[in-house]
Amino acid sequence: MARSAFVFDLDGTIWDSYAWYSAVLDPCDRVAQQRTISQLRQGASIITLASARGISKGTLRNRCSQCVELPPLYPHVLDTISSLNKQQCRLGVVTSLSGELAGVMLDRVGLTCFFGTIIHPGNCPARKPSAGPLLQALSELGDIPGASAVYVGDTETDRRCAVRAGVPFVWAAYGYGGRPSGDYQEIRDIAEVLNL
Repeated sequence: MARSAFVFDLDGTIWDSYAWYSAVLDPCDRVAQQRTISQLRQGASIITLASARGISKGTLRNRCSQCVELPPLYPHVLDTISSLNKQQCRLGVVTSLSGELAGVMLDRVGLTCFFGTIIHPGNCPARKPSAGPLLQALSELGDIPGASAVYVGDTETDRRCAVRAGVPFVWAAYGYGGRPSGDYQEIRDIAEVLNL
């Protein structure tokens, strides 16, 4: 079946953000940066870590928008997203990042224009692993049937979200999450979605 829509997670799927986040939070402290990376790998959210340092969401957003370095995209992300767009596939994002932070980061790397919808905790009451965010994305992309879409993510939470929504899951093995359970397709480079 030809895929009519591709929905992507962000952290660990589109960009390799942990070291970037750590530099945003602790720009002059290498020890703190390593601690932040470790906490992110253990599942802490960037918003929670910022809050623990007394950094508000607004200040975090400003730091992210003013950081000299761009959030580092995984190899072939821009080419792959551009190719899917040229093939007239509908593209969306389902992320656990705040909408403000996701928006700033997508803008900075030049990807916002490709996505027909960006679902985040600020515009969807349900949270992954609920089916709600993914179903909302498919609805906003034009009532895409689940079987003709795929959700690309890197964690077990992403897989469970896809399963509950009736959408095939593609595991980004290059990302942060460990190998998920159950059935899924594995990719080691995002460009492999072009062959799905």
